[in-house]
Amino acid sequence: MSSKTADHIVLGGGLGGLACAYALAELGSKVVLIDRSLPEAKGALGGFTRFSGAKFSLLPAGQGLMPVAGGLGNLRKTIDEVLNFCGLGGRQTIGSEDVFEDKPIAPGTNIRTYESIVLTPYEIEAAVQLISDRVRNRVHVVDAGVNDLRRISSQWVALGSDGEIARAPVAIFAGGRTGGSLLKRAGAIPQEGKGVDLGIRVEFLDRRAISSLRAKGPDAKILAGKTRTFCLNCPGTVFRYSFRDISIPGGIVADQSEPSGNFGILARVRGKDETVENVLNYLRSVPKDAYEAAAVVRGPPFQNKMSMLQSAYGSDVAGQLQSFGETMGTVGLVDWNSEHRIHFPLLDWHWDTFGVGHSHRTTEPNLFVAGDSAGHARGLLQAGVSGWLAANEALAHATV
Repeated sequence: MSSKTADHIVLGGGLGGLACAYALAELGSKVVLIDRSLPEAKGALGGFTRFSGAKFSLLPAGQGLMPVAGGLGNLRKTIDEVLNFCGLGGRQTIGSEDVFEDKPIAPGTNIRTYESIVLTPYEIEAAVQLISDRVRNRVHVVDAGVNDLRRISSQWVALGSDGEIARAPVAIFAGGRTGGSLLKRAGAIPQEGKGVDLGIRVEFLDRRAISSLRAKGPDAKILAGKTRTFCLNCPGTVFRYSFRDISIPGGIVADQSEPSGNFGILARVRGKDETVENVLNYLRSVPKDAYEAAAVVRGPPFQNKMSMLQSAYGSDVAGQLQSFGETMGTVGLVDWNSEHRIHFPLLDWHWDTFGVGHSHRTTEPNLFVAGDSAGHARGLLQAGVSGWLAANEALAHATV
């Protein structure tokens, strides 16, 4: 493999990396994008974009990027630029009139509806292809896995199994939540950032059981104290993805032929590293089949998983989740008497993040991060916005 030289190396071809590479190229930079495509993608760019729910959630989703963008006006402008890049500019959104208001639905419980652009599986496939084509027309793309990232003199050098892949004065890592070890070997120090969310994903075999929740919007959020719903997919399917030596249930938007729907319920806990290790240690002590099992049940929420929830998360968090589920049933948003499965464990913000303060910079000079590895916001649109902002930061703040 012959090494490439550039002004910027972008590592990762998900939506954050693609947006970052394109924005850099548009501003006159010579860019090398390095990506090892997922087996499911059959060689295409896009990373998990086509498998991540097909929802582009607008403000107030992703408000954590506001200080990174330099204010609400700049964030709105960047959102518009990213939507146009994705071919979604002017696309009709789904939501409610009171997008920025919290509405009580029960004592201590609010509904927050986010406006979203929701794509079918076929539409997200077309959008990813459009984005990929735009990037390939402006950026040199290398299909390779990066095993190491080193700073040699004034250059960041990306190394693969066959040696040097590319080098540039500035590198932007946009490889998602799995890149912590690579960034730490490069010298970047993880930031405390957010806590970790612990919970479960609920899958209803007949999505009509959550039709009242879905009526609040395709990405409706119910909030009560430190507990909330997360990632509503109606219709939707559940898949499990790997995290360290366990698996975590994820959700994907499906087309209307799919009868089921799912959503997550999460409780926020501080002390991320210690909490995650405690959960992992418990899960390692039980058979994998035991925690991955998802029997079809009816009745009060989480009864068949309460012992496991208490052992993994502690009685306080397990009680918060159960109480929240009961409230969802009491106010008529969920019919717990309908057949459903409880998928466990659900952990969010369980990965290392490296964005220093309100920026995409890391503790290493001229090494930036975008998307999940930056740690400012979650979601498809937010990944693209993060990549776009990281490109502008890399141009404005890189040292020479």
